[in-house]
Amino acid sequence: MALLLLPAALLAAPPAPTPAEVLVDALEGVTECVVEGRTARLEGRLRHAKEAWAARRDTLAKRIPPSDLDDLDLCFLRLDAGGRPAARAALDAQELLGDLLPQGPARHRRSAALASLRAWFAADGGRWSEMPDLEAAFAPLLGPPCPEPAAAAVRTALDRHREARTVRNAPQCKRAARTLQDLARASA
Repeated sequence: MALLLLPAALLAAPPAPTPAEVLVDALEGVTECVVEGRTARLEGRLRHAKEAWAARRDTLAKRIPPSDLDDLDLCFLRLDAGGRPAARAALDAQELLGDLLPQGPARHRRSAALASLRAWFAADGGRWSEMPDLEAAFAPLLGPPCPEPAAAAVRTALDRHREARTVRNAPQCKRAARTLQDLARASA
């Protein structure tokens, strides 16, 4: 009987993810396998991402410019390369899909996590000139809704990343980038 008294908002199911969110989630699985060294899972994640694209391509084609659609098609073809090249293609596709994600804090978290992954891959390949601006990527997460302990952890990780980047210490830079990615996800 008490169940009938609950507000309808509490009983409503969460909204279904958008096609872009589903694709970004699938692509994150590809990059995670490479970053975490879980190569045994990579083939399944690649297959899942390509299947997700095939199922949602036509829907997204109505919402994005043809040039972006062509770029996304190329990204999904580049997944066939496997390994790090596939992970970079997944990052490129996530970036292209970013504008289609719903506005709000979740989009900021995804953007910051994506920048962290780009930093990891830049350090991993010694491509220091391709290092993203992590301070700018994390700025929206450090606002008033962010509790001070979390903000302090982000600032500390940003400092560690900046220091490692300055001396071009790839292992420390990659470690700080992973920490930042974890913090971006945890800020949900």
